[in-house]
This record gives sequence, C-alpha cells and structure tokens, in this order.
Amino acid sequence: IGIGDDSDPQPHPDFTNRVTSRAATGYFPPYGHGVHVSGIAAGAGIVNEIRTGFAPKASIVSQVNSNIFINAPAYVADYGMVITNNSYGNIVNDCSNFGVYDLYSRVLDQQAFDLPELQNVFAAGNSGWSICAPFPDSFRTVLSGYQSAKNVLSVGNARPNDQRIFSRSSRGPVRDGRLKPEIAGIGAFITSAGPYGSYYFENTGTSMASPAIAGG
Repeated sequence: IGIGDDSDPQPHPDFTNRVTSRAATGYFPPYGHGVHVSGIAAGAGIVNEIRTGFAPKASIVSQVNSNIFINAPAYVADYGMVITNNSYGNIVNDCSNFGVYDLYSRVLDQQAFDLPELQNVFAAGNSGWSICAPFPDSFRTVLSGYQSAKNVLSVGNARPNDQRIFSRSSRGPVRDGRLKPEIAGIGAFITSAGPYGSYYFENTGTSMASPAIAGG
C-alpha cells in the first residue's frame, strides 16, 4: 500500500520492518498526519493491539503527497504496490473550484488504464462547512482535481455512533453531475499512531476515513 502524505511513519513500532521510505520530508514531529494515516491503513498494533490498522501485515511505500501516484509505475514494478491512500487536497475553500474536473483528474484517470492493477483512493475533503448556492448547505463541496477524477475512489467521513455523514465531510455532486464520494468510512474521533515513539493520538476527517477504506 502506498501512503502519500506528510511524513515517514517508520520510527513508530507499529511499522517495524514494513516501510520503504521514499518520503523526502523524512520524519519531523510534531507533523504526525502521515503517521496517523499510515496507522489506520496498516498499523500492526504492536504497542496497543486495539489500535491495529485495517491491513496490519501490508508493506508500506511512503512518499510525499502526490509523488506517490506520480511515481506509481516504478512502485508498482518494484514493490508490487496495488493501492494508494491520499489524504490531502488542493483548494479547500472556494465554491467556484469545488468539483472541477481538470488536468490532475485526467492524469489519474489515464493512470487507471495504464496501471489497471492499481487503485488510487482519496479523501474527499473537509469542506462541508461551505454553502455553495444554489446547492443545499454542504453539498457540491468535493475538492477539485484528484478527488473529482472518475477512476479514483473518493471517501467521505461518517460518524462512529450513527454512521451519518460527519458535518464537515465534503459531498457531491461534482461539477459535471457525477455522484461523489463513492463510499464513506468512519473517520471521526479515530485514535491511531502518532509521531512520538510509541505515541497514539486522536484525529477526525476524511483523512482518517480514506485509509480505512484503502486498508480495508
């Protein structure tokens, strides 16, 4: 599984001997977003079994954000990468930009044909607080570009207690009318690996729902 994010998770014991690091940013606490995301997708629960991720025996290829799919042809060939998780986005506060199919979308859609054994998974965004008239509150707020591609899975955030969509989770339709996200996972109040040794911490967002789907 490829993790495109902001940090290299391997100093945490839950990833012992399972990380191939291509993340040029290295490991810089307290920026633990990438560590947390990696734990949800593939943490082994070595420190705390309750915090085991969805694919605890998977090998991880760690890279910085979009570089994970930019370098996908090499990672598929060299490491057998079959899925990527991407918990990041571009413009997050502009209704005129939400849901736009652009060059980034096109690149990912072409990759689905070039690398049919690879599935890219993206967090849909946390822009559900926006009101983009004439749509109802929080609708048509899926991020443009990566998240609006046709051949990726975009993931919404559901609440753990009643499985309703979390208030800040982005939702469609995208600009051309397609339904997004395709699936939702529980991404609210999730405890996972943190950036300080054997530390765990809680976070909420589509960033947490997406690796649950990718790992699952």
